[in-house]
Amino acid sequence: MAMRPLVLALGVLAATACGAPLRYHAPRGFAEATHDWRSAHYKASDNVGLKVLVFDNVEGGTLDYWGEDLVRKLKGRGYALRSQSAVTARNDVSGTRFDFVLKPDDAAPQFLIVNVFVTDDYLYVAQIAGDATLLPRYGRRVPEIVAELHPLGCRPRSAVCRGPQPRALAER
Repeated sequence: MAMRPLVLALGVLAATACGAPLRYHAPRGFAEATHDWRSAHYKASDNVGLKVLVFDNVEGGTLDYWGEDLVRKLKGRGYALRSQSAVTARNDVSGTRFDFVLKPDDAAPQFLIVNVFVTDDYLYVAQIAGDATLLPRYGRRVPEIVAELHPLGCRPRSAVCRGPQPRALAER
């Protein structure tokens, strides 16, 4: 019975040390709230949040597939897509940046920038959100913020990791 905690601890240590899919450090100006091997949450002093999440990818999961899924779901929650553009992670994995705005009826408008990176094994999502008046400041910082990301899971000659940018996902 005493061996069980030790075995569990060694398993967690092995997952963290060898092949944990999320390797990310808080960018300048953000304090770490939580961090584990699949998610990290940070907060800036002006109440802007940064969340980095890692999910297992699925067969057929490409940048185009996940981009369309993201835009459709956020539109259903009241977000409007304003723009999309290419971004690059620290290890040269290409991704897509989606800029959204939310205008709630009874609150100040909010911005949401979602950066999506897809590898054969994982889907990486880095979200930055806050008051819309802060968008110019944080919008300029996206290259710095995603440069800390190191997406893992690209296989040799991967069509997923080296796939094209998604088509323009205009408001539908």
